[in-house]
Amino acid sequence: METLPDYLKPLATLTRPFPREAVVTAIERREESVPHLLAALERAANHPEEFIGNPDAILHEFALYLLAQFRETRGIRPSLVIARHPRVDDLLGDLITEGLGPILASLSGGDPMPIQSLVEDEKAEVFARGAGIEALGAMSRHGLWSERLFASYLSQLYTVRLERKPSHVWDALISVSTDFAMGEHLELIRDAFEEGLADPGYDTLRDVTAAIRSGSRTELETRAYRLIDDTIGEMSRWCCFDEEEDDDGDRNSHYGIPHVSSPPPPELSPVSAPSHAIRTPFRRTGPKIGRNEPCPCGSGKKYKRCCGQP
Repeated sequence: METLPDYLKPLATLTRPFPREAVVTAIERREESVPHLLAALERAANHPEEFIGNPDAILHEFALYLLAQFRETRGIRPSLVIARHPRVDDLLGDLITEGLGPILASLSGGDPMPIQSLVEDEKAEVFARGAGIEALGAMSRHGLWSERLFASYLSQLYTVRLERKPSHVWDALISVSTDFAMGEHLELIRDAFEEGLADPGYDTLRDVTAAIRSGSRTELETRAYRLIDDTIGEMSRWCCFDEEEDDDGDRNSHYGIPHVSSPPPPELSPVSAPSHAIRTPFRRTGPKIGRNEPCPCGSGKKYKRCCGQP
């Protein structure tokens, strides 16, 4: 493996606390950092066993975020190789659902075709493909790809470009159409539900129809459709950097709910406060929870809409 300059070495292996100074230096020395970050990403793409066999190896994840922040288009190819790996969950863990879409959008340079290839790849992991659909949505939202072409491509996914068997890819497709309030997709969405391609435990046809007909696009403000502009803000909140967090050795534990050291502000009461303001965050200690499963915090919401929400 390539020898890293001293200022990047703190990013190579998981340490606590978050290596803020090293990230700041990598950003300040961007031109010097980029070749090393690209090399790390290529290494993860071409020799993934080195990272899968070492759960504390994290340089490739720093590289994904930093290169995305830099809008370094040379990072898109190795990123997509990683996204297609059969053991992408061991390589990226929760980053697949929490950051991969915005990362791919930020690396795309406005070219949707490589991401489309991931979305349509039946051999790729379904949550990585779903992240690809979100990436295309982020590109459209931020003006990197026209919404007309985006909507047309989604129509093609519904009709000819996706395999007609149930999977999270269909749920992600319907979710994006709903978030963008694309009324032109309503009949196609109904067909997907009637064929059993969509999971009613993820979103119901009734809810989807109501949301699209409302014309509301408030969901576009969620983190799913962001671009990566602040690596420190993105990564420093990961639970793996929390010095008080128990290390369970699970690669999927990078993301999580930060520790809450103080109760809600006194002016928020259980009577008047919104439910999300008084909920005690759930901290996972067992296997990763599916994003369409009931949230273990007891809120009654789906995990993706509750503690699974970035």
